[in-house]
This record gives sequence, structure tokens and C-alpha cells, in this order.
Amino acid sequence: LGPLLETLLAEDAFVVITADHGHGFHRSRRFEKERMHVPLVIFSPEETATTIEHTVNIIDLPATTAESVREGTSPFPGE
Repeated sequence: LGPLLETLLAEDAFVVITADHGHGFHRSRRFEKERMHVPLVIFSPEETATTIEHTVNIIDLPATTAESVREGTSPFPGE
């Protein structure tokens, strides 16, 4: 994965790395921290490196991606 990421970043690509627990991640409750919090790293050639200290929702990912790869606002819900 490392060489692929290096190549994409050298070409100023927009890269999203995230995870999903899938259907095998069964717990007693549906929305608990272990299920809701998954890794998310976004590399964007137009943005400077920063760490976001607040929790975001996966519903924000389509809007963020759409707004980053094309000009204008996104048709998707989310911030």
C-alpha cells in the first residue's frame, strides 16, 4: 500500500483511506464507540496537513469527496 500511496501523492491525487467494520462486528448495541469510530485519512493536494480533533460522521465523506474532486457544491448531504 505504501508505494501506491507514494505514487498517488506524487501525482497530486485526492486519496481517502478509511475502514469499515462490516457485518461481522456484532455488539450488544448498534451505536457504540467501537462501532462508530473508524480510521479516516484524507490526502488532498489543495489542503495543508491538519488533524481534526472533533468526531465526524461517515455521511460527510461523499460530500467532502465530491467537493474536492470537482468545483461547486456537492449534491450529497453532509458537511
